[in-house]
Amino acid sequence: MMIEEVGSAGGKDHSSSVNKLLLVLVAGIFILGYLMPVIVQFRPYGTDVYSHMVYTKRIYDVDSLDAFYESIRVESKDEELGYGYPFGLWFFGAVVAKVTGVDPYLTAYFLPVIIVFILCILYYSLARIFLESSHGAMISVGFMLSMPVISITLLRYRTSVFATLFLFLLLYINQKANIRLRKNIPLTILFVFVLCVSHTGTYLFLISFVIAYVFIKSFGWGLFQRRMYSLLTILLVVYAVTMWYFPNIHLQYTTKATFFQRIGKSVSKSIGMNYPLDLADIIYNELFVNKNIMHAIMWATLVYAITKLIIFTRERALKALSDRIQARGKPTAAALPFIGELSHAVTSTPLWIGPVHTLLAIPGYFRMTVKGKCMLLTALIVTLIPATVYSGPTGALREIYYLIIIIPAAAAGGLLYLMDRRRMAASMLVSHLAGLMVVGVFIALILTPVIGNFYYLPPTSGAEYEVRGMRWLSSVGNPDEKVVGYGYKHMIDVYANKSNVRTRHGTDTISFLQNLLNTFFSESGEAYVDGLYYIYEGDYIISSDKVLKNLRYADWIRARKELEYNVPDEVFLDSNNKLDLIYSSKDGFSVYMNIPPVFETVSVSNVSRQMSFDEESPVIKDAGVVFSIETDTYRIHLDKKKPQIAFIGTEDEDFLEEGYMGDHFSFGFLGGPYHGTQNSLYLNQIKYPEVSVSDNVLQYKTVLKNDDGIELASLDVIYTFYQKAIRKEIVLANDWIVHDRDHTMRAYLYNSHYSPMLPFITYYSTDGQKMKKTIYPSDDTIKLDGLEFGRIYFNNNVTGVYYLYEDTNTYPNELRYRGSAVYNYSYSSTGLMKLVGPSQSLRSVSYLSIGDEERALKNILRYSGISVYPFPDGMIPLVMAGYSPRKDNDSIKSRSLAYKGILDNRIIFNDGLSTPISIEDYGIEGLIQDRLHILGHAQLSGRGVYENRTSQAGRIRELIDDEGPGGVPVRGLIPYSLDYNMDTIDLLDGSQIEYLLAPATNVFYGPFYQSGFRDIGYARLRGNESSVLLLPVSVPLGHKLSGAGADGFVWSWKSIIDASSSRDDLSVMLIDPALVLNQSFNVITEIADYAEGKGMTLASAADIAGHYRLLKGVDTSVSWKRNGVLVAMRNKNPVKVSGLSYSLILPDVDGGCEYSASGAHLIRSVRHPPECEVVVALDLASGQEKEFVIAPTKLISTVH
Repeated sequence: MMIEEVGSAGGKDHSSSVNKLLLVLVAGIFILGYLMPVIVQFRPYGTDVYSHMVYTKRIYDVDSLDAFYESIRVESKDEELGYGYPFGLWFFGAVVAKVTGVDPYLTAYFLPVIIVFILCILYYSLARIFLESSHGAMISVGFMLSMPVISITLLRYRTSVFATLFLFLLLYINQKANIRLRKNIPLTILFVFVLCVSHTGTYLFLISFVIAYVFIKSFGWGLFQRRMYSLLTILLVVYAVTMWYFPNIHLQYTTKATFFQRIGKSVSKSIGMNYPLDLADIIYNELFVNKNIMHAIMWATLVYAITKLIIFTRERALKALSDRIQARGKPTAAALPFIGELSHAVTSTPLWIGPVHTLLAIPGYFRMTVKGKCMLLTALIVTLIPATVYSGPTGALREIYYLIIIIPAAAAGGLLYLMDRRRMAASMLVSHLAGLMVVGVFIALILTPVIGNFYYLPPTSGAEYEVRGMRWLSSVGNPDEKVVGYGYKHMIDVYANKSNVRTRHGTDTISFLQNLLNTFFSESGEAYVDGLYYIYEGDYIISSDKVLKNLRYADWIRARKELEYNVPDEVFLDSNNKLDLIYSSKDGFSVYMNIPPVFETVSVSNVSRQMSFDEESPVIKDAGVVFSIETDTYRIHLDKKKPQIAFIGTEDEDFLEEGYMGDHFSFGFLGGPYHGTQNSLYLNQIKYPEVSVSDNVLQYKTVLKNDDGIELASLDVIYTFYQKAIRKEIVLANDWIVHDRDHTMRAYLYNSHYSPMLPFITYYSTDGQKMKKTIYPSDDTIKLDGLEFGRIYFNNNVTGVYYLYEDTNTYPNELRYRGSAVYNYSYSSTGLMKLVGPSQSLRSVSYLSIGDEERALKNILRYSGISVYPFPDGMIPLVMAGYSPRKDNDSIKSRSLAYKGILDNRIIFNDGLSTPISIEDYGIEGLIQDRLHILGHAQLSGRGVYENRTSQAGRIRELIDDEGPGGVPVRGLIPYSLDYNMDTIDLLDGSQIEYLLAPATNVFYGPFYQSGFRDIGYARLRGNESSVLLLPVSVPLGHKLSGAGADGFVWSWKSIIDASSSRDDLSVMLIDPALVLNQSFNVITEIADYAEGKGMTLASAADIAGHYRLLKGVDTSVSWKRNGVLVAMRNKNPVKVSGLSYSLILPDVDGGCEYSASGAHLIRSVRHPPECEVVVALDLASGQEKEFVIAPTKLISTVH
């Protein structure tokens, strides 16, 4: 067979016959290799085809793109495809389905065939430009259909194939010389826009291709390609404009366009200069990220200038060469030397474009027009070299696909060249060999697509038995159900007519795989089935060879999470009591139905500290291996065995992704039997024998032991869940060790998270100062200490995580942060330290909410902003107390005089008396009921050594006999030097002594020893609260108020008063009454007057302790109204609660605190910008119910 074009009439007839023959050949390839597979198998092809089918149907089901994106946002968690993916193919498929009336799923069956047919026509037209031969153009179509990488791609319903239509159209109208510019530009703009919203990779390829083409054409041939330059300008400008109108797809471009930076980095590394990288960064940031139209125009102008410079330089260089060099004509650019260093990833290129195509393309280069030659060189450079720089085998294959624009035409040119050689061959042998080669070529053209589309392509879209099983599943249940089929994705949506369970990247996926792995491979997998059912709403589970292979491939997740087993060969689905086998095939494809678990649900609760809110409390649901809590504001999963957060975020966002959030602590002892030991633990590494759920409160309890099994400390972790925020309380208590010497625990607590980049930190110091920090990628951690902050917000300027710490506990005083230099993640940690004596605890209470700063804080203050005030009548109490370290007659005499002076000046005083001294010795029998309050005093230790339990019991027993010291019943105790140990607490627990004036706490120093050190609270005893209240005493202890050092005492106490009055803290000052004489007495009255001037009230320890104990018997309900807050309470105590007080944090009113109360007495209203603290009080009789309203004065009448 000869292929030639001649000018005679006979030649024309012959040419027509050849064209018809070639048309039959191309039609045969199309029918056998493309049409017949679809008709015979009638199924879509490809691994991602089902996702495209599902999203086509979603667009089909709605009336606008906005509605489509809203449905994606609400219903789908799959971020790989959908919300941020170009929608052109789906939109086109939906339009075709609506116009034709066919099922949108069927578009994936017939549209690819139609697209292939149109591509054949377009490529024929394009190839005629490159070869100027109708025979060659027809052969080019055959070569296109038979390229291996193309033949297994074109029948897939995918965006890259759809985009190829517009790639061909744009190349054709900008290479065809006889299309007028006024028609060219509108068509180019239209096709560029469609391409922009259809496929990111093709669009970026075309930009880089056109730039390279313009440069090569100018360098190799000295020509400025005006139409291609116009195409480049339109590509850049249309991109910038389109991204402003369709921001959803912008992320795809900013992700894919990073290849410009990688190319720039590679070039910079090769030449040892940073200019290419800097230029690439500017292009990426200004054009692709910022969508700057002016930069689009600027870069187009720069390309124009460089092209003109190349042409000018080339012309001058050619003029300087010899006549012989000039006579050789226009040199051709050589791309082959660049290809010699290609990586292994692209060495398979000849196989994917076809060995025959590759061999024929080499001589074909010389049969092509200038446009064809330039196109071939440009395509090789733009596809192969970038793939070498940054892609692996898969990435290279994606680039190789774009050789479709020129390799078929080049191969056709090579075949024409071979036919010319055959016709001109003098030897019959050479002629026959050439003829056999031609026959072999045409056989290869037919067999390649037939084998590819009949044999290779069908398995990529699922085996027949898998399709058959899913179609059976479509006849069961209803379309609203969900299926767990790991690896099948949207194939389930298409064939089973049910939703595939989808997860977000990160912790959501890790948690899902944990549940699924245990469901398949654990003998006790029932709890994990419940997790799949509740958390991921999986109604059915599919098991098959594909699923098992995918699960065993997920070993990295098992290693990361340190599961306690290896994946066994045996699958335990059939023995799982929570699964019912409903379908099974001989090929190993099975479907199990989940037996719905029964969950305990609670809708109304009373939260800790007897405070409830007028809202439906979140339900803590047992979801298999985790507790799941979900509200309109947040979603969180906590492990059932330990306080490990498996997921935290919202319905639309996974805050952690592949990061973590958790707490860890370290503690050691100063003194005692374990002096110098140090223990560091993460909360999720500890076993918790007691985990309890009560209403909306989840509590984990454990005892920390050393390696010998000796109890060292107690640990409680308590979560309280509200609709809009989460309260977390961590209590680490030094409440186990009994020893005859002091053993103070030095405890550190850290809260840390490693999560997607939240580059900004805003924190508020306790004095109201706002400070901001920015996290930058770094290998070093930034540490800030010497701080004290009550609020901190980790954010990205749009959303973030807000923490607020209760002012009744120790505030964090350390902040650490670091941005990852490798990943878009950041690490941050807050820490606090406290010295914890026996029966005391490090207690941290924080509230957490997710969202923008204003909304998150408002959500938190809804719950943290109201509390029962611990002291009666809203007072800020100052307790003056004392005991005499001496017991001689002089001390008794001076003590009696001091009592008289104190009482004459109306100072309330609390004195500790020991058993050997009676009240009659002081002559104050008639004064006890007025302003002198008697406590017990006992020496329980001496010279740093505690008395044994028997001795302590004897001393305490003397204090709590029926009469007490001097016949006065004792309810409180002041230990000598304020020293006590765990034996003391154990002996007092449940006795008539209700409180201790202890321990000693240091004076305020900068940010230290402020919050959380002077709060009244119950002593801890072996993991629980005892009945003994601790009233901390402020150091210094006033055993000396005259002479040298007196001024230091006064200064320290006044500083305590200053801080306590501003923080509403209790202050207890210890003074020896026997020393309150003359000048010293004046100091006491000066301090009392100073305290009252600061708003503090002198009080007895018994009144403070008694009132605090009654607060446990008061229930409170809070209802936030539009203009204020309504608070209702009920007294369950058998006695009246006088001066029951509440503290509320409310927004300021026009820069002030003009609030009023109805039903309660307004004690004070103090502005702490930008909020106000309002304190009210009322009396509540036993069994009585009351309510009060607080609102801005001008709106108080509108609150009901």
